[in-house]
Amino acid sequence: MLCRGFSLQIMVNIYKENGLTLGQIMSSYASNKGARWLLDKRLSSLIDAGFISRKGDEIFIQGTFAKIIAKTGIYFKRVMNLGLGG
Repeated sequence: MLCRGFSLQIMVNIYKENGLTLGQIMSSYASNKGARWLLDKRLSSLIDAGFISRKGDEIFIQGTFAKIIAKTGIYFKRVMNLGLGG
């Protein structure tokens, strides 16, 4: 499961190739499907679960439970001092 972490996989890819450009990282992520594919996949999963909704280019939290999850995430990030990417 740890290998599926976004940041760890980027580091692994850079290490395995002994360095990559930003473009190579973006296109090679997720078994060469790219970072955009990963983002689209995650957003689709959140939409399918009913946690977010999309109206044009805007994305919104959908429902009380999703708001509780988001607020809980903010709380734990703050308590654990995880910063933006944590």
